[in-house]
Formats: sequence, structure tokens, C-alpha cells
Amino acid sequence: MDELTSMNGDRGDKSSSEQTFINEVFLNERQGPKGKPSHSAYSSLNTVRSYKNAIDHYRFTYGKQLPTSAASIIEYLSVSRDSFSPGTLQIHLSALSDWHSNQGFADPTKDEAVREFMDHIKRTSDHVPCRRQAVTFNDLTIMDDCLDEDAHDEHSELFLPSTGEQLRSIRDRVILLLGYWCSLSAKQIVGLEINDLEISKARGMLINLSPSTNHRAKMLVPYLKHHCPVKATEEWIAAIFSNGGPLLRPINRWGEIKNEKLHSQSINLILDTVANNAGVIARITSTGLSNGLTANEEAGSWDRESILAHVGWQGYPSRHVMSIR
Repeated sequence: MDELTSMNGDRGDKSSSEQTFINEVFLNERQGPKGKPSHSAYSSLNTVRSYKNAIDHYRFTYGKQLPTSAASIIEYLSVSRDSFSPGTLQIHLSALSDWHSNQGFADPTKDEAVREFMDHIKRTSDHVPCRRQAVTFNDLTIMDDCLDEDAHDEHSELFLPSTGEQLRSIRDRVILLLGYWCSLSAKQIVGLEINDLEISKARGMLINLSPSTNHRAKMLVPYLKHHCPVKATEEWIAAIFSNGGPLLRPINRWGEIKNEKLHSQSINLILDTVANNAGVIARITSTGLSNGLTANEEAGSWDRESILAHVGWQGYPSRHVMSIR
């Protein structure tokens, strides 16, 4: 099967074609000296993921074939303008342009009618990002799988800058999973100290929160089969070689971990980067993350009960944050 046939195949071929495409970009087009992946390969992979997500939306959600025409793209933009911001639609156009160029077809996104319609959308859009939209379990799994892959990339030790990226991926998994499973706000997440956590193989992780009131709140999180915040936290603590101090800390461009707590305003920036790198189109914020599980607004079969059964969380309490005098 040639690449064009694969790209236009049925939905069942999506995963294999995506992995083949990513492998080709990573291994063939982005090699450094002596065949080793260049540092730019990792940032290029993030673009590949975003473009693939946009292409899949055009083909599988919207139901159009590739190559496409200017008229079909204008129709797609017209239908999608209420669902996506102009910036996201521009990414979709870039993805379609890239696909046609790589396949040797004329680029319909350069048609004057497409450009004029996109300019019209930018001028007239009243799109406001939904900052409180709850994070879905599907998006959580996509982002966590991407971070887990980056954190344990077999190529990450080949050059020094990747060390910082690997550490960020390990840290960002903690932010993502604690925020979702424990419904923690950005302020609560960055306020955690290592000594606030009690981890045991028998029961999991007991988190001692310090609210502004005169009592303490305790939260018990068991080990989960998938997307486990306890395992992610254990890995991060082991990576920073620390027995105390802030749990989550800034990492500079050289991969050095600062001995200070992460600022709460950094959480949304981190989540936005994680979502973009994973190709998740939805706007991910700390508020949406903390509301993810409790909102129980999953599409399809992912309601709260099926999510908890999937990850192996038995006896999930209706109010899993317990205030104790």
C-alpha cells in the first residue's frame, strides 16, 4: 500500500499510518551527524502531531478525502468556525498545505478565495476560549501518553538539551495527573511539599493539603493501572534527588532544577504546551483539569464509572477530599 492510499484509507489505518509518518520524519528527515536525531527533531515531532491531528479531523470527523479542493476547504472553514478559534483553523490550513506539498499536489489553501474567507473569519470572529471547559478523559490519555513517551524516549540521552525536556515531561505528568484525579487547583498543586506526601505500596499516596482554614484536608490516592498519579509522583521525586522542599519546581533551559516552587501562573502555560505537543485541539487549563473527573461530561462510553473501572480505582468516594479537624 502506498502512502497516498494509506492516508486515504479507513479509520482503522489511522494509528499505523500516523506512526509510519512520524517515524519517517524523525528518522529520515531530521537526522544529525552520524545518523543521530538532531535536537530539532523533537520540536518537529510536536508539529507533526499537531498536523496529524488536524488532518485526521478533516478526514474522519468532517469526512473529506485528500487531496481536496479550495471549495471543500471553504466549506470546512464555514462549518468549523464556531467550534475553533481563528488561530486553530489557521493551524488546520497549514496542515492541509503541508500534506498537499509533501504529496506533490497543488496546494488549495493558497487559493485566493480560501485566503479571503480566512481573513473574513479573523475579522468577524467573536470566538472566546472556553477556559472552564472540563478536560475529557480522552484528552487526558493522549497528553499523558505523549508525556510518558517523551520522558522515556530511547534517544533522549544522546544529547544534553534533551535532559531538560525529559525532566519537564516527568514533572508535567505529575501536574496533569494530580490535577485531574485529585481535582486540585493550580495554587494547590504548586503549594505541595514533598513532606506533604506519604507514599506506601499498600495503600498508595496520602496527600496532606493545607487549606486557608484552620483544619487540614487529607486525600488518599491509590495506585492505578493506567495514568497513575502515584507512580508519576514517585518517578519525579526520584528524578530530582530530594527528600524535602517544594514538589514541583521550575526547570531552566539547561535542564537545571531550581530549589523553589513553581509559580501557579505557570501551570496554564505548561498545560497549553503539553496540549499543543500532544496535538490536542481543546484549550486545556488548570480549571478545566481540576473539573475533569467531577464534571462527568465525557462523550460516548467514558462516564465517571467506566473511567474509574478502566484505571482500577475501587471504592472511589463521592467526596474524595476529606476535611479532618
